[in-house]
Amino acid sequence: SSSPKPQLIGIDIQSRAIQNTKLSLLSSLPPDIYFNNIALLEQSHEHLTNVPRDASSVGLVCYNLGYLPGAPSMEQQRTTTLTPSNYKDCQTQTETTLNSITDASLLLRVGGLLSVMTYPGSNLEESVVVERFVEGLAMLTTRNAGGWREYAESI
Repeated sequence: SSSPKPQLIGIDIQSRAIQNTKLSLLSSLPPDIYFNNIALLEQSHEHLTNVPRDASSVGLVCYNLGYLPGAPSMEQQRTTTLTPSNYKDCQTQTETTLNSITDASLLLRVGGLLSVMTYPGSNLEESVVVERFVEGLAMLTTRNAGGWREYAESI
């Protein structure tokens, strides 16, 4: 049987982020690679298991949480009247992020990687929850002598 073709799936709830990513990829990749191996989905990351993909192998899931780069910071939002009132709705939320990284950890093949970039300055709660979640994953999947029990007893 043949190996599945390499595939990259990008997900963002904001159309501007999807458009920025598409333009960046099209300017740096041959068109056939972009059109045959990349899908950009404008949707929430919350239900990751519903994302169409080759179910045989997920080797990497990356998150860049927070809000769209170039958008005003939380401090700028508090001090200016130019920010749309619903801007915070476009920032990642703790509950949907936790649902998504839980799905991601279940989708990954053995040896797969989960990368999560958080921004405590924009959402401290989300950052702390993600940190605790991945610490738990590390404890439960360790192959070190003593395993997770030894780690838990040491804290």
